[in-house]
Amino acid sequence: MVAISGGGQLASRVKSTFLEPRLLSEVVKTNDFRLTGESKFVNGQGSVTLDWDRVSDTSDGYIVQRTTNSAISDDDFAWEVAPTNYGKHVKILNVYPPGGNFLKGWMNQNNGTGQPVSMNLIDVTEVSLPNFNANPDGYLKDAAGNYQYDGIYFGSADSNGGWTAGVNDLTAISQPAVAAFADTGRSLILGHDTICDISMGVHPYFNMFASKIGIELARDIESKGGRIDSYNWRGSNQVSFTTNGTLNQYPYNLDSNAVYNISSSHSLSQFFMYDGETTRWMHYSSNVWSGGSGPFTGNTNYAHDGTGKVIGDDNWYLVTKNNYAMIQTGHSNGSCTPDEAKIIANMTYYTSTLNTTTHGEDYTVKDTAVPDSPTESLNGLTGTQLSLNINSQDEGSDYYYRVKAKSDVAAKYSDVIKTTVTSGIKGYVYTVDANPTGTPPVIKNPSTGVVTNINLNPTSSSDPQAILNLSLPASYGKYVHIVAVDNANNVSEVKNINLNDFKWWDIDPTTKVLTIYPHELNGSVDTTGASVWPWHGQAADVTKVVIKPGVTARGSLHNLFTDLTNATAIEGLASLDTSNVTDMNAMFAQCQSLTSLDVSKFKTANVTDMNSMFNYCTRLTSLDVSSFVTNQVTSMRGMFQGCLGITELDLNNFNTSLVQDFSYMFNEMHGLKKLNVTSFNTSSATDMTVMFAHMSVLPSLDLSSFNTSNVTTMTSMFDGSPKLWQLTLGSTSKLATDCALKDPRVEDEIIDSLATYYVTNPNWREVGSGGTVHDPKGTAKTAAQIISDSSTATGTRIYVWDQQGRQTLTTTGSIDFGTHRGSIRAHNYTSAAQSFNITDNRNSRNGKVWRVEASLTKQFELATDTTKKISGNPLYYQSNGATTNLTSTAQTVYNGTAGSGYQDALAIPWNLSFKARASDIPAPGHYKATVTYTLVNVP
Repeated sequence: MVAISGGGQLASRVKSTFLEPRLLSEVVKTNDFRLTGESKFVNGQGSVTLDWDRVSDTSDGYIVQRTTNSAISDDDFAWEVAPTNYGKHVKILNVYPPGGNFLKGWMNQNNGTGQPVSMNLIDVTEVSLPNFNANPDGYLKDAAGNYQYDGIYFGSADSNGGWTAGVNDLTAISQPAVAAFADTGRSLILGHDTICDISMGVHPYFNMFASKIGIELARDIESKGGRIDSYNWRGSNQVSFTTNGTLNQYPYNLDSNAVYNISSSHSLSQFFMYDGETTRWMHYSSNVWSGGSGPFTGNTNYAHDGTGKVIGDDNWYLVTKNNYAMIQTGHSNGSCTPDEAKIIANMTYYTSTLNTTTHGEDYTVKDTAVPDSPTESLNGLTGTQLSLNINSQDEGSDYYYRVKAKSDVAAKYSDVIKTTVTSGIKGYVYTVDANPTGTPPVIKNPSTGVVTNINLNPTSSSDPQAILNLSLPASYGKYVHIVAVDNANNVSEVKNINLNDFKWWDIDPTTKVLTIYPHELNGSVDTTGASVWPWHGQAADVTKVVIKPGVTARGSLHNLFTDLTNATAIEGLASLDTSNVTDMNAMFAQCQSLTSLDVSKFKTANVTDMNSMFNYCTRLTSLDVSSFVTNQVTSMRGMFQGCLGITELDLNNFNTSLVQDFSYMFNEMHGLKKLNVTSFNTSSATDMTVMFAHMSVLPSLDLSSFNTSNVTTMTSMFDGSPKLWQLTLGSTSKLATDCALKDPRVEDEIIDSLATYYVTNPNWREVGSGGTVHDPKGTAKTAAQIISDSSTATGTRIYVWDQQGRQTLTTTGSIDFGTHRGSIRAHNYTSAAQSFNITDNRNSRNGKVWRVEASLTKQFELATDTTKKISGNPLYYQSNGATTNLTSTAQTVYNGTAGSGYQDALAIPWNLSFKARASDIPAPGHYKATVTYTLVNVP
């Protein structure tokens, strides 16, 4: 066994930086006088401060009694005596055998910090045993007859110096005086060989205190019919604590697990009895002996009763009972190690139980209760970190106190108070792993019991709460195993925290922004019921979505952002890893306030379902899906349905070879003007219901790549698309009779936005050989005929509405005659070089005549005063060399004949002039008039 020297550390009372728990006591039973208390825990040391009322008729002092039993008893035997003189100066009378006055020197040894072992708290007065025996009360009491010492220490020397009566033992006079002193509760400490009865000698008066200490001598055991194993010495130069308790706490914090080096000593036919109330604090822990000759044995000797039952043993170094103690220091005359001196100092305070003041401090209390298991709550989620609040409530140990006031008449007792000694939370030990029921490794110093691997500390000295920060997304799917440790090193039950229980998203209560933090989105894990994501209960409140970097996705994203009807933006989609996603059904459905959506970085190679993906994103004006890989997709039902604002959609990159359901795919895309589906492979398709229905402005569709051989329903495929005037079909583009392809209306329906072409009859016409989409040459067909022909027709066919081009007239703006000075004579003023334009798109128009008429529909008026008008008709036009006055009656200003080209486009000069005299103009100013031009003889 390794000896640990200096095992005792000074029990410091300097205030810790940790705000120690302080608890006031409560009265649980009222008695003769008042008692108050307060517990605290500082630097690993618990204590209770007690104050009580002075009792006037006390005979000597007060005894503080303590128990941990909540069943309060009035009997003294149910209470233990609490040492409360801690911090006070203790006066000890060392009664030594001749030549054995060593105690004062032992207490003055260096304790390792430059201070004496006594810490200047233990004052030793010396008197020889013969002198003491001559006048015991003269030494014990002052002139007024009051005891002047807190304790007596007898010793120390081998055999207590010898066996001479009155020299090495008490006498018939001194023994009763010492007993009376001890009966007050003051300390009585007996050194080596004071109590002794062997063949070489006996100390009969010291032996009278054996029962007070709770030991029995070998001859007494034998006289009762018992026996002992042998009279050999049990000793060593190393001792250890048998009991870990209050004695080893003050003024030195002695490690209960250490081995202490002492000067060799032994017990001698002195037996610690098991059935008494004596406490064996220390025993001999090795067989090492260097104490000279003698009947030494390294074995423990046992005492037996008449039946052979073991009733005690002799392996003890220090025992106490109430205010009595015996210690074996003294065999090695004059020798005492620093370890021994510290043990004696602690023993002195422990046995000093009489308190002569109305104040006491009990430093022998402990917090032995474990803290509550930790609790956790979400502190916050940031880009790469999950932050948890960790908390625990420390539980304390309850102590009950009362004070006994000694009286010559009858003892009085104080109120009974209860105080709880709570050390407070020191920190936490945790680990993170994939085990749902793991346990963190708690490491304790084997000597001190201190937990050495606390890895999470409270945020402040006054609050047990700690913040646990974990990196993401590495911690998701794992568990935190955590225990709380209090300042007394008690360890709580394990708390297992499932990190998946914490919200990886939040909605700001003020801005209503939905933030998704690093997490693996997976509908099979994150949703309930019918793909209900956790924020869906607040979907209508969300104003924006922010996806933090590090968010990934796997499996299903079905309904991920469905019904976020008021969200105006979704940020972070570019960093969202979708490479492992298989389902994007209704992912953005009903996001009716989005004006833009960046899905250009989506990885969709594993996606099988895009059903309703952008359904009713009504305010989107564009959508880039050029990066989409759709090789595995089987459903595109309603994928773009209701996207009212998108005007162009290029799906040329889509591989649709596995898509079975195209129904409603483009339904209600009322703003779409250009759609490219020329790459579509529809060989697996079975459903095209309402696929291109209700597309209000779509003019053309190229379905030449469509293979509809497996389609079982095309109901209303083109229903409600009134502007679809151009349709391209291929050899495999077979249409069903209920596809709702309609004939054009005859009511002068305009085909293009410039109104340059219009329907001439309710037929379609194949463009045919040599034809164009605006000048078809093929056969006229009804919609029903096109549908019927599609079942047998081969090759690519382009069908357009039967149509006629228009002849149109446009003007370039106002006619300006400039600024002029009035004159008596009339002058002609010509206009700036401007023209009106004629465009002729009519089919078969060669040789057809037409004309342009003009009229003055509003007279020249002063801009600032319309009541002032220029007299007469000052406008003239030139036609065929003649100058004619322009009046309110329409007149031909140009005659034309259509040519044979694809299109006629003419720019015709105005040929207008202004002629007026000064007298015709009522006032200077800016004058305006209106001329109306009309194109005549057009179809």
